[in-house]
Amino acid sequence: METCIDAPLYLCLILSVLSLSRGVDLGKHRLRTLRMAWINLQRSVYLFRTQATAFLLHSLSGILLFSRLCGLNMKQFAIVGCGKMGQSLAKCIVPVLSCKCVCCDVADSALSEIQKLFGDKVECTKDIKAVANSCDVVLLAVKPVHAPKVLEILGSGIQKTILSIVAGITSQTLKSLAGTPSVIRIMPNTPALVGAGSIVILDDNLPDEKKAILSKLFASAGFVHFVQNESMMDAVTGLSGSGPALFAIMAEALADAAVAQGLPRNLASDLARETMFGTARLLEVQHPDILKESVMSPGGTTAAGILAAENAGFRSASQAFVIAATQKSRDMR
Repeated sequence: METCIDAPLYLCLILSVLSLSRGVDLGKHRLRTLRMAWINLQRSVYLFRTQATAFLLHSLSGILLFSRLCGLNMKQFAIVGCGKMGQSLAKCIVPVLSCKCVCCDVADSALSEIQKLFGDKVECTKDIKAVANSCDVVLLAVKPVHAPKVLEILGSGIQKTILSIVAGITSQTLKSLAGTPSVIRIMPNTPALVGAGSIVILDDNLPDEKKAILSKLFASAGFVHFVQNESMMDAVTGLSGSGPALFAIMAEALADAAVAQGLPRNLASDLARETMFGTARLLEVQHPDILKESVMSPGGTTAAGILAAENAGFRSASQAFVIAATQKSRDMR
């Protein structure tokens, strides 16, 4: 509850103490200062109650909003596919659910990991047919090759809403395979595993309320974005979906070069990772060109390094990576 007590409350408490201390020394003004102290303490209690209430309402809002998803009085939520991404998103979703959650996977190891994470908060099963017949909202997190068969089974049960994070399958295909028009396509990326992902949701004429629900649902996995055109999802796959692999190669290459120049491996790896992390934070408030210019002095080391990278085709290679990954996503449809 300490998070509910912010600067205004602390300020009121400090004013109360100061007023009391003044009352000790000011003689004839003692009554007045004590009265001020009492008023400030009343303000402190009021602020505490107000902010505590706001804190509780914020905690409950996700539950209340999500229970209205797609107009359903949701009885059971399911996560089908409990690999790394399914587990990561479960960490975001399970805590805000007010209904029963079922986790379904064919692998004992995946279900065992889910059980370790959530204990009796979730029910684990291998029976996809039982999920199809009992759950009215399903997060689909299986591999693309398994999706058609799973969707066919899910479509044979009760009417449901499907939140799909399966790559390369369009919303129209998802709707056709599942036999339901209530499908929302979502593209997270690997950094969602540590709460720093990019989660892109296809806005297929979603009402504002549903967008707010989805934003709240996935907020703890990272940054939530919406796109209106499904063709953009291929570029999203090419950039944020595939991009972490390119950044990993870049970090590895930077560290390898530093080792070749005499740095110990551990230090080189740490510096490469920390430099990428710190630069990402700076890019939240600075344009890439401005940041580059702030580091690059005329005739300096950075200028020499950038010239060498440009001559080696660094920029065009990065662009080629995104273009090729985007095209592959199109080809997978």
